[in-house]
Amino acid sequence: QEIKLNRDSGCGGIRIRCFCMEESLMKSLVIVILLLILLLIWILMTKKKLVVMDKNVNLAMGQLGVQVSSQFDAAMLLVDLVESYTEKDGSRLKKMIQTEYRILTARSMPSDVLKQERVIQKVMDEISDISGKYPELKEDRGYVKCLDAVESYKKMVRTSRLIYNDIVTKYNQAIRMVPTCLVAGILGFHKREYLESGEY
Repeated sequence: QEIKLNRDSGCGGIRIRCFCMEESLMKSLVIVILLLILLLIWILMTKKKLVVMDKNVNLAMGQLGVQVSSQFDAAMLLVDLVESYTEKDGSRLKKMIQTEYRILTARSMPSDVLKQERVIQKVMDEISDISGKYPELKEDRGYVKCLDAVESYKKMVRTSRLIYNDIVTKYNQAIRMVPTCLVAGILGFHKREYLESGEY
């Protein structure tokens, strides 16, 4: 009877140890699952943050494009005035703009902005040379008004440049930070280019 009792108590001890091991394993599994859930939540929140920052960069570029387009519109009015004084030069300038002007969008690159600014500067230099040959053109109220508009939009472009570069700086800093950089790389968030100075 004693031997039988010992055997029974031995089996009971094994059952208790197995139960404890299963309970420990379940706790570990629950902890792992909770950690994975927290990790997933963090990844989703990080992705949302980066998406918003990336969108802000695009919006800033779009706003910059609006200012550059407005500057082109004012320059075109100047070209129309030039054409009323010298049809040949006016037509040449219109052809230049039609050939080289490109609409800037939210997806445009900083290099695209620089190209369009160079086109505007080229047109304005031509207009300045032409107006030197026609004193009455310089005295035209419409000419002075349009010239002021071009300068006004030029200042707006400068301001938009600063805003764009500031937003890009924050975005680039965010995707370089650890551990955000790991998520950024996996999800395809890459460094954005700054808009270099192109003063004219």
